[in-house]
Amino acid sequence: MKMNFLTKLVFYWKKPPIIAVCGKERVLSAQAIYQVLSRYLKIKKFEIEEEMVFSINSLFQNKAFLVETDLKNPEDLIELFKKSRLPILVISDVDEIPNSVLRLVKELPSRGILILNSDNKIPAEIKSECPARIFTFGFEETSLFRASDVKLNDQGAEPLAKDQGPVLGINFKINYKGNIVPVWLTPTPNFGVEFEERCSSLASPKGSAVGKEHIYAALTAAAVGTALNLNLVEISQALKAYQGLPKA
Repeated sequence: MKMNFLTKLVFYWKKPPIIAVCGKERVLSAQAIYQVLSRYLKIKKFEIEEEMVFSINSLFQNKAFLVETDLKNPEDLIELFKKSRLPILVISDVDEIPNSVLRLVKELPSRGILILNSDNKIPAEIKSECPARIFTFGFEETSLFRASDVKLNDQGAEPLAKDQGPVLGINFKINYKGNIVPVWLTPTPNFGVEFEERCSSLASPKGSAVGKEHIYAALTAAAVGTALNLNLVEISQALKAYQGLPKA
């Protein structure tokens, strides 16, 4: 992380929201979060291999900063979290919580928010030692941001080309504190057939097959957007432009 003395003073004064995304599906989650937030506010996104460089101009131009991280160097994020007025840590999808993540969870200030996948087994240590608020997402009934009514269809989807029919997309609902909004996810033309193959078995109520990572990404975006005072309708509208990641 690079931040000179004067820039640090400006950062400590403005205290911008810092959103850090880690976990197996961090790339998709960060993409969806950026898609939602960038529609309504100016946001700077740091990619996984990109060094975090802050300048006075960037602090005045951007309302929030999004960091896609593998947490090899959690000290930088701990420092940023301590000075941010709204530090948010998103753990997208993990089989187990590494020590670097546990450390960051424990250092998350009480004004912050920890966003967890409730379909994973959440260690009791996280719940007991995290001083921040906890938002959960997933397909489970207990999830704060819950996906339901998952369908794979082509209603409203755009054709990949003039001589082709519409591509398949995922339609589902986000449930949050009694509020429900429909969400439509559709791929880029480059994603095409792979998207259809990965999502073709999403018919089960809990989306138990490959392809649900896109729904998880949308749910993390909904959680972060809500934390930044966006409503579900705004979030749903922004997610229409979510395109996943094109096939390499």
